[in-house]
Amino acid sequence: MATPKSPPSHVTHNRLTYPEEATDRFLAHLKIAGVPHARVIEVAAGTGGFTEILAARVEGFEIKAVESQLGMRERLIDRELSDVSVLDGSPVRVPLPDEWGEACVVAGAFHW
Repeated sequence: MATPKSPPSHVTHNRLTYPEEATDRFLAHLKIAGVPHARVIEVAAGTGGFTEILAARVEGFEIKAVESQLGMRERLIDRELSDVSVLDGSPVRVPLPDEWGEACVVAGAFHW
């Protein structure tokens, strides 16, 4: 099987972002808004659009960003986000122990 190439730059530059109010409400619903150092798994993290938003929050989340595509993982690693570990995995193969984390999110499951 061929190794996937890095995604073109338009993949990261032309994506819509996540509104702050929507993110706040989402994290409040998950009961991690305002929780210092909550552990968060982001499945299908891609190039890290939502990961970056999580990493920038005041809670100081510990984030495990799970992505199956090598090129996407490389772009996410290149962002050098604080408290983010990038893992090779997929929605059916998350390389973490059962019950690790306070929340699991999938922000970009729908691709347009």
